[in-house]
Amino acid sequence: MSQAKLSRTEAAKILSVLVGQPSAEMFRAGGMLMVGFGELISRVSKLRATRGQTDWLSRYSLHIQTAWRLIQTNTVLIGQEDILLAEGDSEMALLDQRLAELSSSHLSRAHVEAIEITPLGDLLVRLSGNLRLEALVMNSSLSRNAERWRFFVVDNLHSHVESAGDGMRADREAWQDVLDEKDQ
Repeated sequence: MSQAKLSRTEAAKILSVLVGQPSAEMFRAGGMLMVGFGELISRVSKLRATRGQTDWLSRYSLHIQTAWRLIQTNTVLIGQEDILLAEGDSEMALLDQRLAELSSSHLSRAHVEAIEITPLGDLLVRLSGNLRLEALVMNSSLSRNAERWRFFVVDNLHSHVESAGDGMRADREAWQDVLDEKDQ
């Protein structure tokens, strides 16, 4: 299975599997935001520290490595700049706490209402409760290999949809049933 170019419309169609799914969690690894959607599934950990233990993960995962923000109505609740401007472990711990609080207070009650990918490649995830998660393209197409965001089904290694400077791509075979569905 290999990665093939996707149009913006095809990528949005694939990500539309999120519509109706609950949002579950939001956390970071370094400067990357990770957002989980869908029901929790169990899987046996392959990580060295927890090998053999059962992990509970959201079915769908969105990893954002570009500018991002979570908005409610006309207020930014948290954004990438909050992480970039944090100094030292204590401020990073406060940001992690804020992400956890937003996950439990706002995201735990929200579900995905719509997905949009703009002509620039920005990803907009509209959630119930007047919430919107935005992943904003902030680099030119000269940064061809700079990954902006990645979406995948946690238990399917071939399900990755990637957005980078040279466009969007995915394994078409993994998503063929979604791509073949007629628009309603």
